[in-house]
Amino acid sequence: AWAPCLAHNIGETIGARALFLHGSPEQRAEYLPAILRGERSFALGYSEPEAGSDLAALRTRAVRDGDDWIVNGQKLWSTSADKAEYIWLAARTDPEAKKHAGISVFMADLRSTGISIRPGFALYGKTFSAVFFDNVRVPSRAMVGRVNGGWQVITDALAAERIMMGASRKAIIERAFDRMTAYLRTANVGGKMLRDDPVIRDRIGTLAAEIEVARQFLMRNAAILEQGRVPLYEAAISKVFSSELQERLGQAALDILGTGALLSQDAHSAPAGELEQLLRHSLMGIISGGTNEIQRTLIAQRGLGLPR
Repeated sequence: AWAPCLAHNIGETIGARALFLHGSPEQRAEYLPAILRGERSFALGYSEPEAGSDLAALRTRAVRDGDDWIVNGQKLWSTSADKAEYIWLAARTDPEAKKHAGISVFMADLRSTGISIRPGFALYGKTFSAVFFDNVRVPSRAMVGRVNGGWQVITDALAAERIMMGASRKAIIERAFDRMTAYLRTANVGGKMLRDDPVIRDRIGTLAAEIEVARQFLMRNAAILEQGRVPLYEAAISKVFSSELQERLGQAALDILGTGALLSQDAHSAPAGELEQLLRHSLMGIISGGTNEIQRTLIAQRGLGLPR
């Protein structure tokens, strides 16, 4: 329904899951009820200019100073930093350790002195931000998990993020598919009903079957979570399939509806609403949460047991 909940879902899907697994009793007592009530909103502070899908290459530093940590660095592509109150922040706390071993996770207050946020505008029609940290003090109690143990926190949280991404992609896809098929039921081009074209019917049938596949992947992930396990490669499968299905649906809309599908959803004669934005928006799903190339590596190694 496009409800304005983007600033909250980082806390609900990533932060809450990680707090259940790695948070202290005090953190769980303070943050989980507030997240559930929608009173604590989070942005995601993972990616950096030289650390996107290779998250372990991050350079944002946190240095211990008494009961606080002093953070310096930059984060990119945060879709909710300009709206949220906290940022789920990954920072390097041991520069001498191996890449994965020297990282910690913090819940930093975005209202802290030394934080500046610069919103931008993305190709898919939404805002994103760069977040800069200049000697920002973060209390030790805001660290999630142990010092230098952030990679396990991140890994567990990323599985939850990919499940959320697969679910949100599927919801967007179903909405757009319903719009497109509703249009095709009555569309007449050159005196012929589009719904009677066998090529179009075949393509629509394929998309309908693939949407059901996406639903089954999500149901499997939900079942794994209910069993108390973390669906690492299973979540990656769902994320890859759903994000690329959104791209295929957008391409199909352009092929079937022609130049009319290029009109934005507010245009007077747009044939089926947000189909033009659907294709642009697919770029986010394919790249964010770790590019699909990275996901396929994870699937190959963790799911199929292929050599590294």
